[in-house]
Amino acid sequence: MAELTPEQTQKVRNCVDKMKAAGSKLDKSRMFAVCTSSVMKSSEKSPEKEEKQQEVKILENQDITFTESFNVSEGQEKGFKEIQFTALQSGVSGNGRRYKKEEISKQNLSGLKMFVDHSYEANNAVGIIKESGMDGLKLKATAKIFNTAKHPDMLEMIEKGLIDAVSIGGKGDIKRVREGDNFVDEVQNLQVKEVSFVGLGGVPGAKVTGG
Repeated sequence: MAELTPEQTQKVRNCVDKMKAAGSKLDKSRMFAVCTSSVMKSSEKSPEKEEKQQEVKILENQDITFTESFNVSEGQEKGFKEIQFTALQSGVSGNGRRYKKEEISKQNLSGLKMFVDHSYEANNAVGIIKESGMDGLKLKATAKIFNTAKHPDMLEMIEKGLIDAVSIGGKGDIKRVREGDNFVDEVQNLQVKEVSFVGLGGVPGAKVTGG
């Protein structure tokens, strides 16, 4: 028999309580067996109703972070490096949220600033995204990165591989939806606001290449 969900378990308990209140002569284990069978049959007959009951209230302005590694190449102009990276990918992320391709494809990262560790002070900006677009299930972007007064060694750290990953920051709604026998948190109404350099990448073993 399939494992009961928390909601189904509560229904079984309520059913047993009602049987006790009605003066049932069955012992406790038999009551649980009868109620469990009833709840499972009810779930099989109305899967759409069960799914609706499992949905949770959509959370507004949920902070979103998705980490990915990037590649780097030398720019033609002196004093900057151009990097290419994957900002988002369709599927379930490391933090357990599902991103659908249709939602990701709406994002235009061109012109967004790049920061360090999601700290948005003006002097913490180190780059700007030139362009972005879908490549299969991935949203990829190209950006120019500069040394700044606050981060004078940014380019050198990228070149040495000490900085090799980025993370998006933005807003969105989280809706719990059914996926097979389980439920996942699906990101909807996504709005990417910025991209930051972070310490750890989302792809184990991915390396940075560059001049």
